[in-house]
Amino acid sequence: MDNLQGVLQRCMTGLAICAAGVMHLELMCAFLAREKERLTRALGHEPNQENWEDYWQLLKERALKQNNPSMAEEREKIRRLLMDNEDASTETK
Repeated sequence: MDNLQGVLQRCMTGLAICAAGVMHLELMCAFLAREKERLTRALGHEPNQENWEDYWQLLKERALKQNNPSMAEEREKIRRLLMDNEDASTETK
């Protein structure tokens, strides 16, 4: 009888994990559909891979600024350093 209870408990746990996975997948699909619609409206056309990369990068930067402002400031300093170096190298040509 104990063995049967253990098997049933593992089956129920497995089913609960599967159900949670399906719900998570449905939530992600709904989120992506909503974000695709927003991005399509903003761009005026279907977003391509580069548009999506830019979108997610900006979302990550916004989250970084909210969660860790000092790290965001350091990232901005690095970006300016790289941009200044690129500008200087194009001016000398």
